[in-house]
Amino acid sequence: VQKMRRQTPDRTVTALYAYLSKAEIGPGHNHIIVFDHVETNTGNGYNQHSGTFMAPGEGFYAFSYTIVIDRGNTLPVEITKNNQIIGSTATDSRSDNPYFSASNTIVVHLNKRDSCFCTNFIQSVIHCE
Repeated sequence: VQKMRRQTPDRTVTALYAYLSKAEIGPGHNHIIVFDHVETNTGNGYNQHSGTFMAPGEGFYAFSYTIVIDRGNTLPVEITKNNQIIGSTATDSRSDNPYFSASNTIVVHLNKRDSCFCTNFIQSVIHCE
């Protein structure tokens, strides 16, 4: 057992669950979306003041996010790693339906201290429920 413990590296658990608790009106182009209500931040990788996640260790990370908008709005969102776009999704509700949503999941390798964040890439209203 001791030999196995020496051969198995310690693994740090990292988990984040955060969301917007209030709407952002007209945040502007390339605005970092700051998820202000943090339920879980195991590993302390997420900064709820800047909206940036910084990897506490090297490894593979999965980011899932959902965008919900109301009638008459469009909201495209990008997720970046070290200021390089690694994924995007958009939702467009120019119809009679009251709400539209879009989701995306990104799996990416991060080195320790790599940073990720979500931005909107047009001026829009970011709603929450």
